[in-house]
Amino acid sequence: MLLFIAEKHRVAPGRRLALRTNEITMAALWWVALSTHRTHAAFAVRCARIDDRRADKGWYEVAWLPADIKSKRHFTLPVPTEMYRRTLGRALAAPNRRQNSVWVFASSRTKLRGRDEMADNPVSDSVLNSLLNRLRGNGEGCARSVDLLAKAGLRHFTLHQLRDALATFLASAIDLPGAAASAILDHEPEGLEPTAREAAVTRDHYNKSQRLALKARGLAVWNEAILTEYERLVRDERVRRYGARFEDPAMRGQLLANLQPAEAWLFDCHLPPANATRSSRHDRAGLSGDDAHPVYTPKQPDGW
Repeated sequence: MLLFIAEKHRVAPGRRLALRTNEITMAALWWVALSTHRTHAAFAVRCARIDDRRADKGWYEVAWLPADIKSKRHFTLPVPTEMYRRTLGRALAAPNRRQNSVWVFASSRTKLRGRDEMADNPVSDSVLNSLLNRLRGNGEGCARSVDLLAKAGLRHFTLHQLRDALATFLASAIDLPGAAASAILDHEPEGLEPTAREAAVTRDHYNKSQRLALKARGLAVWNEAILTEYERLVRDERVRRYGARFEDPAMRGQLLANLQPAEAWLFDCHLPPANATRSSRHDRAGLSGDDAHPVYTPKQPDGW
């Protein structure tokens, strides 16, 4: 529901400045929702540490440096193709993304003191909190209070609670080991700490495997649940807006041909095509940022 509302209300109602939430911020929201990573680590994704492993593994591999992770150890996440397209691929294809940045979620706001140059940093941890505040009708620039999330029946929550949600959801998944959630969340595996010294040795050894297959299974279940519900909400919105016109093939073609940019999200026209999300280190040798990922401009679809 959060993702649906954020896409639907790219311009939050009641704001004095009717600015659309940009593509990088939207991609960051999807990334945090689908990966459940802590925001600071979630945004510290380096272009050079993404490998396209679809040919042999069926996923992209995203690796973090220990300095970027709370646990201070190496961490790798297998990212399903559709998850990549809606998150990292979308951010890399964003028209407003800074060229040649080493970061996927590159900030466009950090200016070096006393100079015209911009520092190359990822977006700040506060970018999604600001988005939530806008959707809740709070924060600077809100002329009136319209809490879109409460109106949709969502109780107050923090993005960190997504990690609790994933752990709770995967705990009830059939035929999924209980360690799947801890692997995705980069938590210590339970039952591996008989002594402090042995725990450290076990952790260092255990972490080398990265448990990628287990993480992939858990993320697949989590992503499928979220995307299934999101697509149901989008489908209901299409029916509400277009009714019978969308059911008739001839009328549907005309409808899509005249689709307004603000309605592109209803048909995933705002996303890069799946075949444009290349990001292996081999393919990007010597390249980074937009040199490796051509900017994608949403186009009108030929049909549905």
